[in-house]
Amino acid sequence: MVNGKLAREVIQIHWSPPTAARSKLSVDGSYKTTSWKITTGGLLRDSHGSWICGFSVNIGIGNIAKDCKSLQNCDWSYKISHVYRKQNRTADHLANLGYELTFGLHNFELALTSILNILLDDVLGRAL
Repeated sequence: MVNGKLAREVIQIHWSPPTAARSKLSVDGSYKTTSWKITTGGLLRDSHGSWICGFSVNIGIGNIAKDCKSLQNCDWSYKISHVYRKQNRTADHLANLGYELTFGLHNFELALTSILNILLDDVLGRAL
């Protein structure tokens, strides 16, 4: 506390790489309440932040709360954790790209030119 007020700590928010010899899957979803459209996107990177592959999915129209609950009932191990959008900018971009794509899954073997600067920011640890 400073002068009777809680002190605020400023932290930089940026993507963090996985440990050496591991890969990291970053995924984001998007839902438009006005149209009920759902999309998702994500990418796999190595411990140096290098692109391995990515995807965007135009899921179509649905109820995201209902769909998430049905996934939780599957017999598999998973961990859901929140990260700030600024830490997940590339996956956020790929999820939003899904609105512009046709219905279904779109795989990307190479990084899209629209996200190269975001990937560079991530590797350099630049925060917004």
